[in-house]
Amino acid sequence: MSLFWVGVSAVIGAAVGVPAWHYARSEGATTRVLPFCAVAAAAGAAAAGVYGAGARAAFVAAVALGLWTAAAIDLRTLRIPNRLVVAMVVLGASAQLARVAPAPAVPSLLAAAVAFGAGALLAALARGGLGWGDVKLAAAAAWLLGPAAGTAAMVVMALTAGLAAAAALLTRRRGLRDPLPLAPFLLAGGLWGLWLLRP
Repeated sequence: MSLFWVGVSAVIGAAVGVPAWHYARSEGATTRVLPFCAVAAAAGAAAAGVYGAGARAAFVAAVALGLWTAAAIDLRTLRIPNRLVVAMVVLGASAQLARVAPAPAVPSLLAAAVAFGAGALLAALARGGLGWGDVKLAAAAAWLLGPAAGTAAMVVMALTAGLAAAAALLTRRRGLRDPLPLAPFLLAGGLWGLWLLRP
């Protein structure tokens, strides 16, 4: 992959990051436009560097940008908008139609159903410690990543969120029932899942 196309992909990522930033701001995120777009540019450049110029690279960059947007909103507002989850589900459906999704539709749907079911059970047990937005975003991520990478993403999310929650409890910054924004940890897991999908 030439540096030219990596650079072009970075510019495209930064350009797409501007409307994504506006949306995140409208939903309550407080991040500034330059760091937000820098992450989007990095996602585009990295995807192009690994996958080359094409639909698969665009899909990978879009997944990373979607998770980054969710994390920015969740950190500030402790919620994940339904419109963003729907957009990610549509992205997964488009990837299936374009044959660039990492796994076939049926296994991906099963992965999403398992993620949603497990999340719903945890949300019921947590009694407010886990929001339904987190559950829906996790299911959307599993749909996008497929069974193998989606499972890896959930494991990383659970481990990092658990460590963060334990640290918050030990330092008395949060109580046992206080909500914890999970989208940043799902972002970490999603990036790991995308890395596992590289050719």
